[in-house]
Amino acid sequence: MGKATGVAEDERKREVMTKDDIVSVQMTLVDYDKVKAYVTVTMSNGMVIKGIRMIPGKKGLFPAMPSRATKDKATGKDAWENSVAIPDEDDNKLFQKAIYDEYNRLSSSGQKSSIKREPVEGTPTESFSKQSKPDVDYLC
Repeated sequence: MGKATGVAEDERKREVMTKDDIVSVQMTLVDYDKVKAYVTVTMSNGMVIKGIRMIPGKKGLFPAMPSRATKDKATGKDAWENSVAIPDEDDNKLFQKAIYDEYNRLSSSGQKSSIKREPVEGTPTESFSKQSKPDVDYLC
């Protein structure tokens, strides 16, 4: 995509993320060598970010964004590329703080998961396989 014409980048209006923009942080704690928790974050605009992992690093745990394996074009070596990025430093700190807060809450409470498994109001509670078969014979 091309750059917007006639508008300098620093003149564009930018929406600032607030803590209210993060609707929920759902987390499941695990005890693997390289992963300590799986995280899903739901934003107020409807965006859901799945596949965030809490990974131990040199300075402690950090939330690793969803990523995929690629090849570095310059060197040809294997590399990892984030599928989701939050480029603004303040927004990224707010996003990470929400994840750290949920991790600390869960680990101090002894709970393993913040994911609620209850059916949501207005959604079917039966699985597709348990639904009645239609009266129409599709193999006519």
